[in-house]
Amino acid sequence: MVKFRLLTLFTKVESRNMEGKINFYWQDNMYHVGVEEPTGLQELASWLASDIQYSIESIYKIEKILDDFSNGKRNDAFEGYGNIHFIWINNNYVYIENDYTETKILLNHTQFLNALKQYKVFLLSDYGNQELNIHPFIVEYEADNERAEEIFNNIYNS
Repeated sequence: MVKFRLLTLFTKVESRNMEGKINFYWQDNMYHVGVEEPTGLQELASWLASDIQYSIESIYKIEKILDDFSNGKRNDAFEGYGNIHFIWINNNYVYIENDYTETKILLNHTQFLNALKQYKVFLLSDYGNQELNIHPFIVEYEADNERAEEIFNNIYNS
């Protein structure tokens, strides 16, 4: 069984969006995806590792929810609880919060789908093979931590 930690590098861009890089690295006979900075990107990476884990099926289920919003088949927000995370999806945004560390992230649908797509590439690879060159990927997001929570509360309570 391949276990992994989350590693992210964080940068803030000039626009209102933020971005960071999720890296994969080989250590102790397994690939890891780990976290360095306590940012919102840490929360996304933690959610991928803890709640999605190695399940392509879980990614398909989340993609279906997002597709239902974009096709007008769903109007009510989705709320889900995983291993240690709360996820909320409405017609525009995805909000993820860690129940223990209280880190938070807010992404728009495009940003979230892009991250899922890149993570799916990792899952579909031979990630247990040390010879494989697994590439990092950039994730853009709207806000993290206090700002993400503020935006979420404004949307949720309106």
